[in-house]
Amino acid sequence: GCVALLVLALGLSDSVRAVADRLYGSLYAYRTKVILAEGLPQAQLAALTARYPGQLIQESAVEISFDGRQRTGALTVLAPGQGIRFQDVEGNAVALPESGVALSAKMARLLRVKAGDVLRWRAYGEKEWQEAVVGALYHTPVGQGIAVSEATYKALGFALKPTALLADGDASDAAGLAGVQSVQARETLKQSFSAILEGMEGIIAILILAAAVLGAVVLYNLGSLSFAERTRDLATLKVLGFPQRRIRALLHRQNVWLTLLGIALGLPAGYALLGYMLATISDASDFMPYVSAPTLVVSVGATFLLSTLVSLFMARRIRSIDMVSSLKSVE
Repeated sequence: GCVALLVLALGLSDSVRAVADRLYGSLYAYRTKVILAEGLPQAQLAALTARYPGQLIQESAVEISFDGRQRTGALTVLAPGQGIRFQDVEGNAVALPESGVALSAKMARLLRVKAGDVLRWRAYGEKEWQEAVVGALYHTPVGQGIAVSEATYKALGFALKPTALLADGDASDAAGLAGVQSVQARETLKQSFSAILEGMEGIIAILILAAAVLGAVVLYNLGSLSFAERTRDLATLKVLGFPQRRIRALLHRQNVWLTLLGIALGLPAGYALLGYMLATISDASDFMPYVSAPTLVVSVGATFLLSTLVSLFMARRIRSIDMVSSLKSVE
């Protein structure tokens, strides 16, 4: 339990950092996101794209239905460009299908859809449902839903209505231009994940404290039971002249084996618990559990340190053994 809680607490921090690194290191290649006003005239849009080269996208809500199951997600329509990249769970590049749509991996799990299935979808505000083949599955930590190319979107009879421009360079000075609602730098968006970590610090601290208390209580209770059961044996060893350091070593060896057994069971249990917690955050998030090597070292090292401290505390009780009363025959 102690090891599992430590892996869970420190693994939460590792997983959130890994999400930020993947989003803004591999998936999002743009430098600035320019949020556009609704109904922006074509002339102003052309002027913005000429001044800030990049990729136009349309982001809106969408309803997705398959085999009687229905979910609400995000619809992303992408004009040609490299502002957003798509990858599978292993990090391999995924291309948007020329016909059909790409579906996020978690949305596919929620709807029980696999590549090649035909689903129905409609953007909010539209009355008619569209049918489309799932041509590809991609993994994204945030924003589960459908991604489709501009060409495919136009082939269905819709026109791209850009809601944002993913600029390749710095577009911070676009904030004051007509038709621009706001400007978001990629570094600013990445720092927003730091706020998530700050909000989790209290939970992480509570889990670490619970792990320490649990480990100390369990090891101390086991040590106390073992000491009570072996008092006669320990007294016999003292009478035979065994030094206290050797008797302490016997008790410490028992705690070491119990700790090793706890670590062997706690590491996979902690990883499974981390995966379950991340899977239940929300339907819009798909965080993959990640436990770094330092987290494993700290979890194992802290547990061994706790075991050693408990062993040293228990060893002090050897001096208090009354050899005469301990060796009397039990009546």
